[in-house]
Amino acid sequence: MCAARSGPLAMHDANELVIATPASDPRLPSEFVGAVAFATTLFVSSILVAAGSHVSSDVALVAMAGTVGLVAWWSRPPAAAIPAACGSLMLNGFVVNRAGSLHWHGGADVARLAVLFGVAAGASLTRAALIRLTRAVAIDEFPTESYPSGSGAAASGPIPAVRSAPSIPESDHPFARRGDRHA
Repeated sequence: MCAARSGPLAMHDANELVIATPASDPRLPSEFVGAVAFATTLFVSSILVAAGSHVSSDVALVAMAGTVGLVAWWSRPPAAAIPAACGSLMLNGFVVNRAGSLHWHGGADVARLAVLFGVAAGASLTRAALIRLTRAVAIDEFPTESYPSGSGAAASGPIPAVRSAPSIPESDHPFARRGDRHA
């Protein structure tokens, strides 16, 4: 058993790698995605309606797709469909029809749905892949010299078990009594 190191990676046992994970995920909780999506798409559609006939339907689709992509970037992949659905309803109901009523326009609506849902899926999955990649890089950067000698765990050896670590060990906590600290 080797001594624990401070920092994001610490070795506690010959076969166990402890990784300090981030305290919170930077993305929105799924419960809030609907409210944020509704508010942002309503705001963008009201600007597009106020612009009136000066804005073409293609420009309106690009503006709504940008809004959907931005909200989907901050949401998890399953919840990314919510901004796309809100954007589609706002775009169809207020910007295209201008009367607040939904109508089916055939191929044009299919294309709008494909663009909005594609942007939402692409943005959310890209963000999820980036988060997963940055967490995987932390595992790959583990220094091999921290393995205790004679443990049998070499750089080409088996992958150590991974578990989450507390952010501050109790012995190093600033409010711990002096008698409680380990030498």
